[in-house]
Amino acid sequence: MTDADLLEQLGRSRDLGFLGDGRLEQHVEQSSVLLAAIADFTTASSHAHRLLDLGSGGGVPGLIAVADGRWARVDLLDRSVRRCAFLRSALAAVRSSLVVRSDVLPGVAEVLGRDAELRETYGAVMCRSFGPPAATLECASAFAAIGGVVAVTDPPGGRAWPRDVPQLGLRRELSRADTPAFTIYRKHAALGAHYPRREGVPVRRPLFDGSGR
Repeated sequence: MTDADLLEQLGRSRDLGFLGDGRLEQHVEQSSVLLAAIADFTTASSHAHRLLDLGSGGGVPGLIAVADGRWARVDLLDRSVRRCAFLRSALAAVRSSLVVRSDVLPGVAEVLGRDAELRETYGAVMCRSFGPPAATLECASAFAAIGGVVAVTDPPGGRAWPRDVPQLGLRRELSRADTPAFTIYRKHAALGAHYPRREGVPVRRPLFDGSGR
C-alpha cells in the first residue's frame, strides 16, 4: 500500500462518516508512533507477527498498520456491517500492492473472543475508541496471546488505568500522556474461561471503575 493509496482510503472513510476531524496525515503520523511502540513491546512474543485492530471502525489504526508492513498478518474486527463493508473495499482497493495478509472479522468482540481460532492468538491487540477502559481490556485480553500486548489509545491527557488487572492476565507496561496518548499492557497469564462475559456485560458490570481502581 502506497502513501497515496492509504490517504485515499482514509479520505473515503471520512466521507462515509467513519473517521473524525483532523488532517489525514495526522492520523497516519500519530498511529505510526503507536505502531512503533507496539513493535518494541512485541519482539519477544511468539505471536508477534499477528496484529488485531479491535473495533477498527474507519480503519485507524488498522489500515495504517497494514501499510506499515511490520506484521505478517493484520486483522480488522468490527461489529458494524457498514464499516466492515468499507474495510473490505479499502483492503481490496490496494490488494495488489499488499505483502501483509489481512482480513476483516465482522462480529461482536465478546463472541469472537471465545472463538478457538482467534482466542489468545495475537501478539498485539490495539484499540482506538472501542469503549470504556474496563470493557476494552476485558475484550482485548481475549485475543492477546500470552506474552503479547494490548495497546489502547487515549484522548489528550490520557485516562486512568489500573497498574494490573490480574483477572484478565494483564500488567501495565507503559502509559504515555503526550499526543498521541496511549497505554500498553503485557499479557502475562492465560485468560479465565469465563471471560469475556456475555455481550454487553463488560460495559454494564465493569471489572474496575473509571478511576482505574
